[in-house]
Amino acid sequence: MTITDLFLNARHMELVYSGSLPCIKIYTLVSWKRYTKALPVHQRFSLVKQSRLKSREWMKALSEAMKTNNYGAEPTLRGSGDTFSSEFTQVEARVLQPP
Repeated sequence: MTITDLFLNARHMELVYSGSLPCIKIYTLVSWKRYTKALPVHQRFSLVKQSRLKSREWMKALSEAMKTNNYGAEPTLRGSGDTFSSEFTQVEARVLQPP
């Protein structure tokens, strides 16, 4: 069974985009069903670890992800007419003094 078959038969949804896109999960969110429990220890640890990354480490991780995913080679994204670079865009900016 293919992903297309699964969506057609189980979800009654016809896929209209490229089959070469990465898999995603589809959820139906119900407003009264919220997850109110605390995160497990390993998830809290991961969240804290990610939030402590220095900006250079964070930029390196993002850069590696952009190179690995190679969005510029994806046919559906190329068909949109947009271009995707694995390098960051350089902008001129200044840091404002706090009030």
